[in-house]
Amino acid sequence: MCGRLRRSASNGTIPTWSTAIRSTSGRTATGSSPHRVHEVLPVAETGQRETFLQHLRRHEQRQTTYLEMSRGLAQCGIEKWTVDTGRMTMTFYDKAGCEMLVEQIS
Repeated sequence: MCGRLRRSASNGTIPTWSTAIRSTSGRTATGSSPHRVHEVLPVAETGQRETFLQHLRRHEQRQTTYLEMSRGLAQCGIEKWTVDTGRMTMTFYDKAGCEMLVEQIS
């Protein structure tokens, strides 16, 4: 069963589109952007929630680039993230499609 974590975004530095990453099973997630931002990244088989949140916090504090954040999230099992502009949320998913985090954005 998928767990779910909610939190509010602390600032506007969260990425606004999904990354192009590839799971080890060969599936590709390209998100809503029509152009890839970087090379396809391998995604860990299992999600590591605490490490994922640490990577996200570092990026929010501007300690990482978008590519460094994308690599870190992929290593933690984050396969994709989406933005819902109607609900003003950003949702991060693992390879099983489970929501790892839902954030309010502004």
